[in-house]
Amino acid sequence: MKNAVVFTVIYFILLTLELITGNFDEFYSFRYITKPLLTISLGFYVILNKKQYTHLSNFILLALLFSLIGDVFLLMNESYFILGLLAFFVAHIMYISAFFKTKFFNFRRFLTITAILLAFATPMLYLIIPNAGSLLPYIVLYVIVLMVMVKTMYLRKGYVNPLSYKLAISGATLFLISDSLLAINKFVFEIQHINLLVMSTYGIAQFLIINGALFEKRNKQSLFKYFQRQTSS
Repeated sequence: MKNAVVFTVIYFILLTLELITGNFDEFYSFRYITKPLLTISLGFYVILNKKQYTHLSNFILLALLFSLIGDVFLLMNESYFILGLLAFFVAHIMYISAFFKTKFFNFRRFLTITAILLAFATPMLYLIIPNAGSLLPYIVLYVIVLMVMVKTMYLRKGYVNPLSYKLAISGATLFLISDSLLAINKFVFEIQHINLLVMSTYGIAQFLIINGALFEKRNKQSLFKYFQRQTSS
């Protein structure tokens, strides 16, 4: 895991380049390189550390593959939006498959997170529905699987080490925020600097989820202390 610090630096350099290309028209064409590179780099990172992921690795790699496909479709024109949505739908199913275990299920915690997510999703759908048109069934299905993914990360608390839990649930929450911003911008009203907001939350979300999987089998309490040991070794 000595490559963790190096990869983190490389990844956030790539993310910074993606944020620049997405927010300056003169560089926008470079997004066809910078955006896919984020997911591709995470895929290589998983492969390099595959022994740490054990049974999770195949599902994680599939999640990243479908995320990559979704990224490419969403870079294209509006006619590819549904395909991008479906690709991320499958990506979330892969993340659910990677992280879910029946022993994690706790009915009280399930009700708590369900209530929180419904309180968030209901007004969002209320705003989106009037302009969704024929996309509405796809959007509803996507919202459902996205909420299940967040629930899956939340229900891991107490069954995995605290660092793995915090990384994964933080990543899932940022994914939810990123998709919500994208939906508001598309169906409700335009948001200034939308690419910056969506890609910063999305890029960090993917990074955190992947590391949440990586640290599941490790008894780590603090990411800062872990990196501190790596840089001093």
